[in-house]
Amino acid sequence: PMDAIALLAEAVGAIIVPARNENAFAIAYRHTIPSWQWATTTTTLELGDDLCWRLSGRFNPATQHNKIYVIGSTVGVGATRQGTAGDTPAQTIVDALLTDANAATERARQALSASGHRLELSLECPLTPAAQAPGLIEPGRLVRLGDFSHAMTTGVSISANWSEDSGLQIHQTVTLERAQ
Repeated sequence: PMDAIALLAEAVGAIIVPARNENAFAIAYRHTIPSWQWATTTTTLELGDDLCWRLSGRFNPATQHNKIYVIGSTVGVGATRQGTAGDTPAQTIVDALLTDANAATERARQALSASGHRLELSLECPLTPAAQAPGLIEPGRLVRLGDFSHAMTTGVSISANWSEDSGLQIHQTVTLERAQ
């Protein structure tokens, strides 16, 4: 059954996100905000040198598409990024699971948001209580990275270690995506 749910989520450009405190999951869009709006969107968390360390990055060059066609079993949509000429089309997406225009439109938005140059960043931060910054930085959260402007959290892993000197230390390694 989870494979079928994953296929349905993928059809609209979404991912499966496990719940933290229960045996459940949610379906969430990979790009909760279109990548071309990141720079002008207000964030609720700024990650600076005082909170995080061990920053590394990798540049992934790619074409910035501004037009796409998405075709489902009973519906088809064409989408052009607002404010562009629509002169750089992405490859047409065909997915038989798409049967609704809204779902196909969202798949188009997700595909256009994923296109273009990307800087993939990885940084390590302490895992702090929710009321203390940074708290748990979950995927899908838009954050401000000091000099790196805005980036979308795409993954997080948690590790812990113990030492006689420092006691228990819990860290999170956060993977971020910055549109170029």
